Amino acid sequence: MNDLDLLLLRRRRRRWPVVAGSALLVAGIVAGTVAGLISVQQLQAEVAGLEAELATTRLQEAAAESGEAAGPGTLAPALDPEQVVVEETDGVTSFTDLSTGLRTVVQPVDRSKLTIVGSSTMREMAADFGEFAGRHDAALIDATGGGLLAEHMLAELGSRPFVTDAVDIPASGQTTLTSPNVPVGIQGAFRLSGHFEGYGSASGTISKTEGPATAWTFERDTDGLAVRIPAGTEFVPDLGTEGRDGIAVLNIGKNNLAATDGVGSSDVDELVSWTEDAYRYLSATGKYVLVVGHFQNSGTAADSPARARIQQYNDALRDRFGPRFFDLEAIVTSDDIWTATGITPTAADLAEQRDGNKPDGLSRRVDGAVDPYHLDPVAASTISGLMQSRMVELGWY
Repeated sequence: MNDLDLLLLRRRRRRWPVVAGSALLVAGIVAGTVAGLISVQQLQAEVAGLEAELATTRLQEAAAESGEAAGPGTLAPALDPEQVVVEETDGVTSFTDLSTGLRTVVQPVDRSKLTIVGSSTMREMAADFGEFAGRHDAALIDATGGGLLAEHMLAELGSRPFVTDAVDIPASGQTTLTSPNVPVGIQGAFRLSGHFEGYGSASGTISKTEGPATAWTFERDTDGLAVRIPAGTEFVPDLGTEGRDGIAVLNIGKNNLAATDGVGSSDVDELVSWTEDAYRYLSATGKYVLVVGHFQNSGTAADSPARARIQQYNDALRDRFGPRFFDLEAIVTSDDIWTATGITPTAADLAEQRDGNKPDGLSRRVDGAVDPYHLDPVAASTISGLMQSRMVELGWY
């Protein structure tokens, strides 16, 4: 473990409950046995730390009633090994919690796919993640874009699908449409390829160009029959569907939390819930998902509402995801970041760090002026390397 990761461990604000192992341990145990049904007694030693990766209301309520705390990286209580039965039927491994009757099918991870989700912070790390993926024989699935809100990121991932108002899709060419849950009034460009649920023949791309817009544009991939899409129909994304069973890095909602223009949700509890939904949506049972927090922009005032929202969001994710949470704020305000990047801080930089903000010395320059929102390329590359190191340490690569 490197010095910056040790710093992260020191700076976490709450102690995590100790949870070892993963639901994927079950698959290894089953593979080494002759019988398809393994007794609880055989499992007790091996699955003492088995996590319940399938978060459900019933499990959470049971945890609340028993006072049992959720472990890091899971949104449900740890399964009691005395109440777990593991089965392998026709090559499909599953485990069942006898106390609730809930059965979870073990979904292995596809390490050949690495998805990154985020706005400009992650977009500026995409090239580094692409090189990292290539070294591990994986394809990078890039769901990042400058100026995007959580609504756009999650529509592309698929955990919070784009919903359309009623629209008539012509036999060929383009049409406009609106959405009640994904705002079009953002500055950045956005493209979302896929098809309307139940209307596979009407596949195409929903998009907007750079700059203000009042409606989305939809263009069919190929000519076909004209079709009316009813209000409330979800758009199934190609990209998120492809990467769902792979490894993922989520950096969701910075522009929502820092926003002042009222476009998109800025409700912290809602954004935390959407992040949890994205984590659950990614289907590999072992939950190979790194959830990344947000830094405070340079010059953020102590009493800024954006500061309070970002801090609340980071704290919530730190509690929920434990080692799967990457504390970006702690990194950019650490002493060790200067050694890691080779950048020499000024007194003003150190003062910004004490205030909890990204310092100017780690910031990109635009026409010689400090960009308060974005990282310097060297800092971005260094931090992306730390995220990749965390995934290696967790045994995902």
